[in-house]
Amino acid sequence: QMGQGESKLKYQQAVIQLVDNPAIPPEDISFWSQFWTIPSTPDEVFGAISPADIRRIKANNPNNLSVLLTQATGQLAGWAQRMSTTADKRPLMTIVLNCVRLLTRIMPFLYEEPADGFVDRVFWSSSAVPSSPSSTGTPTPNETLATKLLDSLQQLLFMPGFTLGAPALPTAVESQFPLTHIWEAGVGIEQVVAPTRSTPRGTGSYRVEILKCLLACLSEGLFLPSDISLRHRNRWIDHIVKESYYSRALFSSLLNSACAYDPIGWGIPYNHLVSSDEHEEVASVSLQLLALLLRYHPSTPLSSSPTVEEEISPQPLPTETPYNPVTSSANLSASLSSSSSSNLAVSTQMSTVDGNSYLKYLKDVRRNKEFEFIQEGIRKLVSHPMTAASTKLPYSMKPLEWQHNILMLFWCLLEQNRKFTEHFIKSPSCPGLLSPIMCFMHESRKDITALGVVQLSTFLLLLLSGERDFAISMNQPLDLRYVPADIIPASVQPPNHV
Repeated sequence: QMGQGESKLKYQQAVIQLVDNPAIPPEDISFWSQFWTIPSTPDEVFGAISPADIRRIKANNPNNLSVLLTQATGQLAGWAQRMSTTADKRPLMTIVLNCVRLLTRIMPFLYEEPADGFVDRVFWSSSAVPSSPSSTGTPTPNETLATKLLDSLQQLLFMPGFTLGAPALPTAVESQFPLTHIWEAGVGIEQVVAPTRSTPRGTGSYRVEILKCLLACLSEGLFLPSDISLRHRNRWIDHIVKESYYSRALFSSLLNSACAYDPIGWGIPYNHLVSSDEHEEVASVSLQLLALLLRYHPSTPLSSSPTVEEEISPQPLPTETPYNPVTSSANLSASLSSSSSSNLAVSTQMSTVDGNSYLKYLKDVRRNKEFEFIQEGIRKLVSHPMTAASTKLPYSMKPLEWQHNILMLFWCLLEQNRKFTEHFIKSPSCPGLLSPIMCFMHESRKDITALGVVQLSTFLLLLLSGERDFAISMNQPLDLRYVPADIIPASVQPPNHV
C-alpha cells in the first residue's frame, strides 16, 4: 500500500518534480506511470497532492499538468476497455481507481480561472486524442479528451465484476445498456440481476468514486459568475445529457439508488459510529448528480454559445448621449417590449427538454407502481432528519443532510411530469410531506447559506397550492409530532407539544 512509507514518499517526490521540473518529457513512461501504478487510497492521493501544488503546477509548468491529464485519461480509457474483455478485473482495478482519484483531485482546480483557456486547450481541442498502449479500440473521428473521459467513466459505472454484481453482460448488441443489469430495481425495471458470490467487495464504493469524478468534471458552473452560469452551455454536461448507450441506464440507476435507500435500515442505535454505509454514500452522490443533470437547460443554443473567455471578458461601456424626454420614452417602451418578448422566448425554451435526455426520461415515467416507489423514497428521505432528531437515545441516529437535493428532485418531478403531480396530490400520504418541508423552511430561515432550501420549499408549496385536489387533501389531520411548536398556532397545538 501507498501508506507503507517508501511508496508514499515516491509518490510525493513525483508531485514535487511536477512543481519544480518545467519540462518532463511525455515519453518518460517510468515517471508518469508512478501516478497510477502505486497502490493508494482516495485520502492518500488527496493528501499527497495539495491544492497549492495543483495551482503552482498550472501557473508555472502548465505543460506538465497537460501531460499528466492526457496520460491519466488515456490510461483510464485504455484499461477500462481492457476490463470489459477481461474475466479477472482485480489486477486492473488499481490503475483505473488511481486514475479516477487523480482526476477527481485535479479537475475542480482547473476551473478556478476560466479565462486562461487551459481546459479548452487540453480537453476540447481538435488535436488527435492519445491512446493507451492497452487500448484495443480505435479513436472516434471527432473525439476529444473530454468526451473520451466522460465516456470511459460511464462505461466504468456499468462494468461487470467492478461496479456491477453481474458476472457478465448479455452478448446481444443493443442500442441501449440492458436495464436488467443496472444498480437497483424500481423505475424502468422491476427486477435486476442479483450479484454473485464472485463479485468483489466494495462495488458501492467504486461507484461512489467514479460518480465523484464525474461530478468534478461537471463542476465548471461553480466557478462562473451567477449571471453567466445561468445561460452558459456546459459542454461537459451537454455530452452527458445527450441520449447515448448508457444514458437511460445511468438515469434509472441514479434515481433508483436514491429512492430505494432506507436510512433507518435495521434501526440499530449508533450503528453509524461503528461502520460506514456504502449504500448511503451511493444514494447521496446519486442525488447530487441527478439534481445537477435534471436542472440543466440553458437558454443559449449550442451553435451560438460563446466560450467562457468571451463571456467573462469585460464589455466596453456604452457612450453617453444627451437626455431627450421624447426619444427616451419611446426607447423605454421599445426596450420593455423587446425584453418581455425575449424573456418569454427564454422561458419557453428553458421549459422544454432542450436535448436533455434525463428530462425526457423523467417525463416518460408513467406507471403508478413507479410513482409510488418514487414517492415513498422521497418521503423516507425527507422525513428522516425529523425522525433522527426525535429519538429517545440522543444522537443514536445519523441525520441526512440532503434536503436541497431531495427537494430539487421533488420539484423536477412536479414540474416535468404532470401524471406524477396528479398521482401525488391524490395520494393519502400527500399531507405528510408538508411537515418536513415546513421544518426545513423554519430551520433554514436564519441561515444565509440555506436560503436556497427556503426558496425551493416556498416554490414547492406555491406550486402545490394551485391544485384543487391538494387543497382538498389539506382537510385531513396533519401529523404534528415532529413540527416545532413555534410554527404551530396555539389553537391547534396538541397537548404537551414541544
